[in-house]
Amino acid sequence: MQHSIFVFESTYHTMKAERTLKSAKVQCKVVTKPRHISSECGLAVRVLSCDLENAESALSKASVSKIGIWPLE
Repeated sequence: MQHSIFVFESTYHTMKAERTLKSAKVQCKVVTKPRHISSECGLAVRVLSCDLENAESALSKASVSKIGIWPLE
C-alpha cells in the first residue's frame, strides 16, 4: 500500500486535519514528518494514496489549509 502525507503549518492544524479526516471516514494517522520536508510543525497526517481525493475534499470543505502533500516510498 502506498501512502502520502499532508503537511500543515502547526500542530493545531495537523490535529484539526486528523479530526476532519476521521469524521469524513478517511483512514489517517498522525506521524512524524520526514526531515527532508520543511515546515514549522514536526507532524504530518498520513493517508492511503487511493484516498487522496477524498482527503483533499474533506480538508477543503473544513477550510483546513495545508502546506503540501508528499508521497511516501
